[in-house]
Amino acid sequence: IVLVSYMYVKKDQTATDPQTAAALMAFIHIILQNYDKLCEDNDFTPPSTDLKNLALAAAGTIKYPSGMVPFEFETDTAAYTGMSARTISMKRWSFDDYERSILKAELAALEAQVGAGAAPAPPAASSGDDEGAGLVVGIIAILVSVVSICISTFALLKARGDAAKSADAAGGQMIGLGQN
Repeated sequence: IVLVSYMYVKKDQTATDPQTAAALMAFIHIILQNYDKLCEDNDFTPPSTDLKNLALAAAGTIKYPSGMVPFEFETDTAAYTGMSARTISMKRWSFDDYERSILKAELAALEAQVGAGAAPAPPAASSGDDEGAGLVVGIIAILVSVVSICISTFALLKARGDAAKSADAAGGQMIGLGQN
């Protein structure tokens, strides 16, 4: 769920941190006032005028902590002074929003190409260095493994042979090396 269908808010927010209470107040007003057509953009139906007025009247009865500085909502550019830290602006974009807008535009262009019967443009050609490097590393890893197995097998056989010769020279028998 992107937006809320209903809200339960304690009417006494006096013990709440003033900044948190200010954020709560702003959240309630953003949802109820449908700033920047937030409901429609997310496929929600905005509240009816009667319901909105009823909810705003109820929100007006919430007691907030003293010293709370409410957020402001930017409706126009503040020339010369700029936006304050406690201003909520629908014009602000995070990088994620910007990136999504680019992806949406590229997707729309691709859909238009496919709808027109044109073949989509191939992805940008990569040099293949990434895939080739992975293959080379894999081959080297296999070769190192094979060489390691050969060396350890040779060392084990040599150790068994040396231990058996020592035991024979001393007139004894090595346990676990097999019977001679």
